[in-house]
Parts: sequence; structure tokens; C-alpha cells
Amino acid sequence: MANVNETAHADVENPSTPSPRKDTEAQRLNNLAIEAAGQSFGALEDPHSLLACLGRNDGREVTVNVSFTGAIALGPCTLPSNLTIGAIKLLFEQRRPKQILLGDRLLLDDEELQSLPDDGRAFTVVYQQVDAGFDETLAASLRDRYALVETLGRESNVYKARILETGGHVAVKRIKFDTIPDVADLVHKSAVQEASILSSLRHPNVVRLAEVISSGSCVCLVMDCMELDLYGYLKKRGRIKDPVKLKAASTQCLSALHACHSNKVLHRDFSTFSLLIDEETMNIKLSCFGSACFESSSCQYDGDQTTHIWYRAHENLLDRGAVTCAADMWSAGCVLGELATGAPLFRGDSEIGTIFKIYQQLGTPCEETLPGVTSMFGFSPAFPSWKDSDFRKVKERAPQLDESGLDLLRRCLTYNPENRISVVESLEHDYLRSSD
Repeated sequence: MANVNETAHADVENPSTPSPRKDTEAQRLNNLAIEAAGQSFGALEDPHSLLACLGRNDGREVTVNVSFTGAIALGPCTLPSNLTIGAIKLLFEQRRPKQILLGDRLLLDDEELQSLPDDGRAFTVVYQQVDAGFDETLAASLRDRYALVETLGRESNVYKARILETGGHVAVKRIKFDTIPDVADLVHKSAVQEASILSSLRHPNVVRLAEVISSGSCVCLVMDCMELDLYGYLKKRGRIKDPVKLKAASTQCLSALHACHSNKVLHRDFSTFSLLIDEETMNIKLSCFGSACFESSSCQYDGDQTTHIWYRAHENLLDRGAVTCAADMWSAGCVLGELATGAPLFRGDSEIGTIFKIYQQLGTPCEETLPGVTSMFGFSPAFPSWKDSDFRKVKERAPQLDESGLDLLRRCLTYNPENRISVVESLEHDYLRSSD
């Protein structure tokens, strides 16, 4: 391979009207990538989205996943290169790498990179390959407006995408239909319901559905893009120590749930995993509506398709009955407690483990505290008899949570769902209405 002495990167801002120089540059990089990979990928539809950057050829290697707009992923291939910091900066303009290595050292963020001298030292750049598996019709529709960047969070079917026209970002959720007719029909109905629910919830604390793109084999929901969930935020930053900020975050979470319940929607997956946060503005938005349903429809407990066990209502851990607004409120109580303490309140490793975590803090229920509990499928008279701890652990971990806040938490986590506080009542609670 011939030496390359200049740093280059592909520009995708105006793929329809590229300059002749950029055309030549992109094609040269394209040819080098094919040659380095030792494969022939044929004609590339959009060479301007090629994510590669070459410096002097001194035999060093940089790992690059060659990715194209519209979820077509080729690679990984190996490109001999000596990358300078200037070259890496150009790569950042296109797409953030998954990893940047300086020898054996992992560079964690942009600021650390910017502080290093541009002295020609070699880097290894590792990109996360985007392989969305979209069919050609859907890929073509996406390619007109978006460039897929990477998968988001814990979901393998949710992608961060760049808006070609503005440079902003959105989240694209792909819902693929099954090849089995009955299953495909069920998934299709679920996708339609999710889109319908999101369309009906126009609220600053709920992710906005921008558009729906569909084909015969799958559908894409294009939504607001927020890359960090509350669970990740609390794991990174710890509990919210400031009482005012704690109340503000709690209010946003409950306001999101109020938007659901006031529109007759049960979320059924309310947790710190489904609540997204902007670290700079502290704006919180509710997402993950794949399990949501309208109250008028059949909203039965359906195992793994509903709330994570740490946030699942006690009655649904014990019995496989209907999921109600009260079940969402139990989940909300778990979230409020986690905001204050920085860790899940009932972190069990199984359903029974979570049940025991609940009993250790709230006491083992009886017929007086939860009528009918002894006849519930998952309850056993052999369970240990724990006494109510009066939130002892919460008080130890969250000194910023006053008695009024503990009362709100207690009313959210009441065993009897008929006596549990509603979302409207929670927003009117003294804890959230007071300014202190």
C-alpha cells in the first residue's frame, strides 16, 4: 500500500452535492479500506460516510469498523496508519469512537485527548460496529435523513442516529417482526400500540415521538435522544444530596407518570432504567413504552415483558394478576427511594430474593396489612417474619430526605394497592409542595 502523508476524513453533511476534491478523497480512502481488508465490497453507495482516517504509513495498525449511512456495516478492517491527535479530532467530528488507546493506556474522554501534545504519536481507534439488520426498503428510507452512529444503552435494537440536515441526534428504535405469522401479528400490534401511546403523550418529561418509518418486515420509531438513564447517572454520580434538586427530580419522575395515567396509559416498566436524564440540564424523560398499554385493554402481568424485578409491585411479584396504576406507583416509590439513596431499594437476585428484600425493610405482610396475601400464589406461611424497619436503611443513606419525604415514600410502598397513593395525590404531597 502506498504511503499517505495527509490526514483525511469523509464529510457527510451534504452527501448529495459533494465537492470534486471530497469525491476524490473519499474514493481514495474507500479504495485503501478495501485493499487493506483484502476484500472486494463492490461499489459503495455513499463513500462520504466512510469512517476512516489515514496518516503516514509506518506499519502501525488502527482498527476501524467501516460503516455506511443507513445501517450498512462492513468490516472490521485493519488500516496501517500513524494517527496524530489532529487526525483523532477529525474523527470525533464524524463519530465518537468506542475506544481510543494510546499504547496500553485507555483515553477516557475528549478532554484528556485535547490535553495531549500533537506530536505525531500513534493511536489505536476502535469503533463499535453498527449492524441494524434493516431490510433494504427501510434502510433506504433512513439513509435519506439519518446516519446511524451506534447502539444506545442496554438495548441492542435502539440506535443513536445523526440527522443529516441539522447535525442533531435522535434515537431510532427498531421493532422487527417475527417470521411466524401469529408472533409477527402480535409484535405488529404491540408496535402500533407503542407508537399510538407515544403520540398521545406530549409532555416535557416524556420522550417525543418524531416519526414512524415502516416496511414489510420491521418498523422504526424515531424519538428524542438521551444517552444516560437514571440508573447510570446515580451509579456514576451517587445519590442526589441537595434536597431541592432531589425534590425537582422526584417531581419530574412523577409528572411523567401523571402524563401516562391522565391519558389512561399504564407504563408497566417504570424504573431508573426507563427514565433518561440530561446531565447538564437535569431534565428527565420517561422512555421504554414497549410494555405500556391502555387501561381499557387487557393489562395482565406477563413476566419478563413488564417491570424489572427490583421495581415490580409486590402484588405482581406474588401473583400473576392485573397490572394497575397502583403497580406503577409502587415502581415510582422504588425510583424515589433510589434517587435519595443512590441505590435500588430492593435489589434482589431473583423474584423471591426481591420479595425478601422488601420484607426486610417493610416487614412481612399479613392479612391485616394486605387482605388475601396468605392465599396469593407466591406467598408462603414459611416465609421469615420480619418487622417493619421504619426505613432504617433509607434514613442512614439519605439524611437529606426529611420526614415528609419518608411519608411520601411510605405511601407509595403501601402493601395494599387500594390504599396506595395515586400519582395526582403524590404531586400534591407536602414534600413536593414545600420549597425547603
